[in-house]
Amino acid sequence: MLFAVSLVPLMATVTGVVEFTNIVRTKSALQDSLDAALVGIALNACVTSSESELEAKGIKFFKGNGNEVIRSGATLDYLGVTIMPDSSLRYTANVTKQYKGEMSATLNGPIKVISAVQRQSGPNACLLALSETASSAVDFNGSTDVDLANCIIAANSSSPTSVTRSGAANVTADCVQTVGKTSGIASNSRVSLSCPQVRERSFKTPDPLALVVAPSGTGCSSLNIPNGSGWKTINPGTYCDSSLTVNGGKKIRFNSGTYIFKGTAISFLGNSEIEGTGVTIFLYDGAKIKTSANSIVNLLAPTSGTYPGILIYTAPDNPVSLDFSGGTTQKLQGFIYNPKGHIDFKGDAGTTSDKCVRIVTNTIKLTGSSKLKMDCKSELGNRDITTTQGIRFVK
Repeated sequence: MLFAVSLVPLMATVTGVVEFTNIVRTKSALQDSLDAALVGIALNACVTSSESELEAKGIKFFKGNGNEVIRSGATLDYLGVTIMPDSSLRYTANVTKQYKGEMSATLNGPIKVISAVQRQSGPNACLLALSETASSAVDFNGSTDVDLANCIIAANSSSPTSVTRSGAANVTADCVQTVGKTSGIASNSRVSLSCPQVRERSFKTPDPLALVVAPSGTGCSSLNIPNGSGWKTINPGTYCDSSLTVNGGKKIRFNSGTYIFKGTAISFLGNSEIEGTGVTIFLYDGAKIKTSANSIVNLLAPTSGTYPGILIYTAPDNPVSLDFSGGTTQKLQGFIYNPKGHIDFKGDAGTTSDKCVRIVTNTIKLTGSSKLKMDCKSELGNRDITTTQGIRFVK
């Protein structure tokens, strides 16, 4: 009888130990799954991601980790992103699960874990290809001599040939950073990088202009450019002409301001001269731009106002190709933005040592001789293409 009586507290103790062990095991598994989910959020977040979108991503990653027993009944709550003093981004989330004991209800109740990861900003880039899947998202081709000294070349494609170099192409850059891998870049005598090695299998680079609210461009005007020699002037406005062709020695000056072109094929061709300071050009509804090698183009983006640093902005629903073929007489300063389309940069196109160009596009091909200036904050309204250097747990 005494032995039977002594079994009661003994069994209670054993039950408590077993349940406590199960709670610790469950909490540890929840923490591991949440940590993995939060890393997934941080890696896939962009500046346009809403809290609900990021929470949905987190739930997807969370469900992909751990076993079904652990995941069952667990709720992930994304708590948001915090901009830290060093400009890094801190993402935080928690998971709550109601624990129900198998042997006793004494320890029943909620188990809650929290996690925070910090995405650290890396060096600034001057060229970013946004495509997440394209092969040759950045393509250095032919007998090209591309000098991007002190500049990061970034590509978000996970392709095994995300950044490619072929033929006799020479490439100079601070480094190449890509989510995927490269071809013809690493350990090649025609490639000169300041970093110890190419940063393959790296982090995505956020789209720096994703939050820009483009003008609606209501109304429509026609371009009435007088004939004859001498400089002709275009004023800011919304234009829906099918084409704007400047060639044969014509000279066009863009007065400072915002220009919206809808469906307009803009061509700056042979022996033409185009200039403008404080200019932002928006391309909608199939509108696109082409320049030729023997045109003189000198267009500079505004350094302040509503669209500082933005020279050419192609709407995300306007997946066109932009063709910049130029020589040393072509000087562009500002962001050239074509997030869903392709850019061809040929022969010194739009690049000189004293002008700042930043290229953000879906895919890009560079041929000829190109140079991009690196330190451009003052000229580009403090806008940068900020790469991601690393992710670390802080909680």
